[in-house]
Amino acid sequence: MGRNYREAGYYMEEFFPDHDVRLVAVSDGVDTAEGEDELAPFRNIMNEWYAKDISKKRRISNKVKGGSGEPLSMPPYGYMKDPDDPKRWIVDEDAATTVRRIFQMTLEGQGIGQIATILDKDGILTPMNYWQSKGLNRGGKKNREKPTHWKNSTIYKILTLQEYCGDVINFKTYSKSYKNKRRYVNEDENRAIFWGVHQAIIDRGSWEKVQQMCGTRKTKPKKASERSIFSGMLKCADCGGNLGFHFNQGNHDIKYFNCQNYNNKRGYCNATHYIRLDFLEQVVVQEINRLTEFASRYEDDFMRAMIGHSMQAAETDRAHKKRELDKLTARDKELDTLFNGFMRIIWPGNSAMNGLLKCQKTMSRNRAKSASGSRCCAQSSKRKAASFTPPICF
Repeated sequence: MGRNYREAGYYMEEFFPDHDVRLVAVSDGVDTAEGEDELAPFRNIMNEWYAKDISKKRRISNKVKGGSGEPLSMPPYGYMKDPDDPKRWIVDEDAATTVRRIFQMTLEGQGIGQIATILDKDGILTPMNYWQSKGLNRGGKKNREKPTHWKNSTIYKILTLQEYCGDVINFKTYSKSYKNKRRYVNEDENRAIFWGVHQAIIDRGSWEKVQQMCGTRKTKPKKASERSIFSGMLKCADCGGNLGFHFNQGNHDIKYFNCQNYNNKRGYCNATHYIRLDFLEQVVVQEINRLTEFASRYEDDFMRAMIGHSMQAAETDRAHKKRELDKLTARDKELDTLFNGFMRIIWPGNSAMNGLLKCQKTMSRNRAKSASGSRCCAQSSKRKAASFTPPICF
């Protein structure tokens, strides 16, 4: 039924009954229309243990395969699996031609942005759209509106892949837990590198020269620590994308925002939507002055609007906390019931057990009283907040 016993218990005991959802698990013989199943929580725990055991065995298997030189990842752009031996990579000439062209243009001194623009103009499909045209289902975001839109990050990744020299590199990333789907970059000393396993697309000398060029290439000076207070708050009126914060490379005093989707006319937006920071600050200051003048002239209306906004936010926060409290209380009762039933099975008719159950019931009543007192305090605070008029200074 579920491999996360806490989430499965929440949905089975709270969410489904509250929303009149009927749960039928054929293999487990569970049908909520016929009543609750007391063994369902234990099944969920066993299912989670099973998933944990499978994850452990899978890690051991990957460690053995990766240590023997078998590629653990999918072939990069320019390679494909050998139909006769899926454990080997062979060169995909259609994509390999583009890879060689990218390296050649880099050796000729062209930048990543220039290469992306050239490939876009020539109608070269991006790796993701190329795989899709070949009928290969590879994970990732697909740009269906403009399949030839190459990103700078894609070009950079191709230029830094050591696999194009014929090597296999395993254990590039790792996960901390079978419940955590995020992948973390592994340190170089923890990786396994096998040299000359498959046919190379780029000779090692050219690849190393490109790495030196990428490492020593001069970039435009940036003030990485500088950030505007409006960053992340401005949106493009046409495409809805974020407006990025920049400054003039020749004069750092000139700071501005523009649409990130414009990107030298290779993006989705047809205009840069340029706006200078000093002009934006003037507009904001004028708006603040207008609101200040309104508050001074119509003080009562302004105070009612502010108090109404504060009360609405407080009510939303109170409702959220009440839902969380109800969930925790219901889960606490469920655990008490399971614990009592379990202890009665393994220790029936024992006086010490009866004393323990009485103590537990007393603690449950105290928790209920504490929760009730918290709700009363919250309601009292709400009434006090409603009668309180905050001072406004100008």
